[in-house]
Amino acid sequence: MKNLAIIIISLLFIVTIGFATTINIPADYTTIQAGIDASSNGDTVLVQPGTYVEKINYNGKNIVVGSLILITGDTSYISQTVIDGDSLGTVVTFENQEDSTAILTGFTIQNGTGSFWPESGQGGGITCINNSNPMLSYLFLQNNIAERGGGLHIRESHIKMSNCIIENNNALFGNGIYIHYNASLVLSNSILRKNTQIEPDFSGYGGGIYASDTTNIIFINVKVDSNSAHFGGGIAVAMSEIIVNNSEISNNFSIEGGGFNIWRSISKINFTKIHNNEALIGGGIAGYNSSSDSTLVILINRSNIYNNLATYGGGAHFSMDGGIIITNSVFYSNQATGNGGGIYYQHFVNINVINTIFWENSPYQISCLSVGAPTSLLVTYCLIQNGLNGLSGPSYHTLLWNEGNISQNPEFINSLEFDFNLSTSSPGIDAGTAFYVWEEDTLINIDQNDYVGNAPDMGAFESLYIVSINEEQILPVKFALYRNYPNPFNPITTIQYELPQQSVVQITIYDLLGKKVTTLVSETQDAGFKSISWNATNDYGKPVSAGVYLYKIQAGEFVQTKKMILLK
Repeated sequence: MKNLAIIIISLLFIVTIGFATTINIPADYTTIQAGIDASSNGDTVLVQPGTYVEKINYNGKNIVVGSLILITGDTSYISQTVIDGDSLGTVVTFENQEDSTAILTGFTIQNGTGSFWPESGQGGGITCINNSNPMLSYLFLQNNIAERGGGLHIRESHIKMSNCIIENNNALFGNGIYIHYNASLVLSNSILRKNTQIEPDFSGYGGGIYASDTTNIIFINVKVDSNSAHFGGGIAVAMSEIIVNNSEISNNFSIEGGGFNIWRSISKINFTKIHNNEALIGGGIAGYNSSSDSTLVILINRSNIYNNLATYGGGAHFSMDGGIIITNSVFYSNQATGNGGGIYYQHFVNINVINTIFWENSPYQISCLSVGAPTSLLVTYCLIQNGLNGLSGPSYHTLLWNEGNISQNPEFINSLEFDFNLSTSSPGIDAGTAFYVWEEDTLINIDQNDYVGNAPDMGAFESLYIVSINEEQILPVKFALYRNYPNPFNPITTIQYELPQQSVVQITIYDLLGKKVTTLVSETQDAGFKSISWNATNDYGKPVSAGVYLYKIQAGEFVQTKKMILLK
């Protein structure tokens, strides 16, 4: 995945040098800024290894500034090529409407000092403001400080950032990243780690990232680890919209929302692990609203929330006029010293839980503190340890214990190692529902190609097995090819298929032009439930580009083709 991105950057550089100027630092100019000042749109400023003690500003120029990673693909140049702000201000500034052809790649950015109140519009490491929309990649942002955005400050700008590490930065709002007001961020294949608060009273927001008043934040394959803040040790969002896909939020600390603090926002969490976070309220997640006029919507799907700790709401705490939908997820071994090991909720919150497993959370799997304010909890097709006895709450709150709920041991493959795949004898296999409507709202609608057997499994992972009366003869009854999982994916996906009889099997990947990319299977296989993974490489082991691909199975006379999407 990273090699592919580097290859693309290198190819772009090679193509560019045929039509534009390459300025070499320090051969042509002794400083990077002097090279930028001498450049024109489309030029490249190529920087040799070394430490450059300076601040740089693109000054509206759509140019590429990069280390030797551009021509070698060698990521070791990131640590060898350093731009050091020497605590004299923001290290890198984009403030004059640079577009997405303005690229910064292959550097360590360190020791920047952003602005503080009453002038707090500059980040420590990088600032992107005034509709400046650069591409940032292969950067290591460390030891920067600011009031808002120790590592990166984004305001009224739209940023794509990939393959970056943002570590050991300090701020009051957004220790790693601050994003605010009509801005967007797509962050992929990156790490936010060990970013902490600057205030001694620990009163800030967003250890890894803080977002406010913005509507398009997307995380893809991002690790948010060991950050801290008062609100949202890992992530804090306010009056914003965020989508978190295929990510991991772990080992973060806060007072409210150890992993994730959500206030008056819309948050979608998919295929994500939230674990080992700690807070006073909401170890894994804390979701709040402030009035019925504002919005709090939290959608959690195919995610594992485990081993989090809090006083109230070990796994999650929800409060004040919120709508929560949790589907096909696992809450495991979350602990609360007060109440609500798995989930603790109160004050006008409506929670719908479907196809989800709650196990070994203490005390109670789900707890409610209503205090006279109406709340509701709908539970259907879930595995809840101790059944109704695993829930607690006042008699006047609304509990809808609907059909399909069970309480047997889920029989995870290895819960000690937090492997929440289901064993072949798990009661959760085929025990979920693909479609559920409540009060005219469709709460879940799973495509038949996205599960194996007669119904979806409970929990986050779909098993290859189905329930059979004769456990000694668990075999498919027909040929089948299922939708790859996950989809979209980055960088690995799994293709599941079924063979009712021994067959000569060939599974091939094609691009949209019909050109063969690679062959995954070409052999005779016995009957059974099968799967094969693809790591987004071709027949030569080289990574392929992002896009839509086709996978085709031929097993005897059975032939079928499906589409999948590779993200980068």
